[in-house]
Amino acid sequence: MRNKYIIISGLAFSEETDLEKLHKYAKEGWLLESITGGFFYKLKKDKPQDIIYNLDYQREADEEYFNIFKEAGWNQVVSVGNYIHIFSAQAGTKPIYSDKESERDKYTRIRDTTKKGSIYSLIIGLILIGMSTISLITIKPVFLLLEGLFLVDLIIFIFNFMPYIAYNKRINKI
Repeated sequence: MRNKYIIISGLAFSEETDLEKLHKYAKEGWLLESITGGFFYKLKKDKPQDIIYNLDYQREADEEYFNIFKEAGWNQVVSVGNYIHIFSAQAGTKPIYSDKESERDKYTRIRDTTKKGSIYSLIIGLILIGMSTISLITIKPVFLLLEGLFLVDLIIFIFNFMPYIAYNKRINKI
């Protein structure tokens, strides 16, 4: 077996647990290669290494951004949507965020993004409920379509609101 897939526990909820799990797998020779489907870490078989992983959120990361991490001993492993970036380094390398203020800023950025997503999907959901109520009275096939769209919007809301709560708790802890 050359690849192994490990489920992502939810970076908003268990970032440290996931990164520690990746560290343990690296010691066994399974190194992070990519993230597939948004829900799985894809690991590739290699020689055992004592490397640690760290995570950062940065929109529109450029070459300068990655160079700063490289100079500090961190190598980019994978980026998701040019927003979530996972880095690796030898165990003992100074953490990416070594002070509370910069760590708080990291989580504030992602929290604000999930807050916007929650608000937008809530507004769309309310509009869809209103439209489906009206269509139930007049055009029933449209009602079914609107209800389907509402269910999709509800999933989007949950995938934004739950991380928003988790990041908010993280910020308050810091």
